[in-house]
Amino acid sequence: MRTYDINRPVFDPSRMSYDFSSAYNLRLFANKVRARVQLNVRDAFSHAGSLRAIAVNPDGSPSNFRIVDGRQWILTTTFDL
Repeated sequence: MRTYDINRPVFDPSRMSYDFSSAYNLRLFANKVRARVQLNVRDAFSHAGSLRAIAVNPDGSPSNFRIVDGRQWILTTTFDL
């Protein structure tokens, strides 16, 4: 059985992520249709995908990882009559 040493905690560095969005409203077809175009950027300053440790063994070595998505660009258009 593994034993944990409470005198040697494992800390992860703090991280900050930034999300941005911008939208533009317009009218089409002789002002009959309202449209909204929106651009969202998730985690704008992240690098391309990487692995991040999410769990550690009692000796401090990583035991589980997850794939971190890189920057995501999302373009959405909605129409309304």
